[in-house]
Amino acid sequence: MKKILQNSLFFILGFVPFCSVAKADTVASPLSYASNVWVGRSEAVIRVLDKLESRSTVFTIPVGEKQQYKTLTIEVKACVIRPPLMASDSAAFVDLVDTHPDTPHFAAWIFQEEPAISVYENPVYNVAVVQCSGNRLIYQLHLERRNKIIIRNLPKGQTIIKQSLLMIRNQHHKTMRHLWSNF
Repeated sequence: MKKILQNSLFFILGFVPFCSVAKADTVASPLSYASNVWVGRSEAVIRVLDKLESRSTVFTIPVGEKQQYKTLTIEVKACVIRPPLMASDSAAFVDLVDTHPDTPHFAAWIFQEEPAISVYENPVYNVAVVQCSGNRLIYQLHLERRNKIIIRNLPKGQTIIKQSLLMIRNQHHKTMRHLWSNF
């Protein structure tokens, strides 16, 4: 039995002699981030689907600038990603204005991985976030418990972003509570 165990260990470990093990160097632990941190990026990649023509168009829009597509004006106010070593996700705070009659104004976050949280309801266009790209910006978003959102180094005049984050967070928690109550 002992011989079988030695042979199987030799097979599993390969042909590495046990006597030639060198002292291992210490390796620094990887960066770790709190699960509620988002990092700003300078550009948003937005996909617009024209439902009438069945055509999809992709735009790269710098944060703070507008892009016109037919009757739709897209303004990106912020674009954030999850830090490296975390589950990838992107979110963009967009301001959408359509000149068609009876189309509501839309100003909210759209998430790449969970687009159903915040949907732009328009009979002609469907807008989705593909990713956030470009240079890293200096602000970070921290979603805290008890309805607190801390935004570090956010440019002045961007309080609507903080308010919308709080709204999305509350909506998400209500949805999760409703789902769990059905079990």
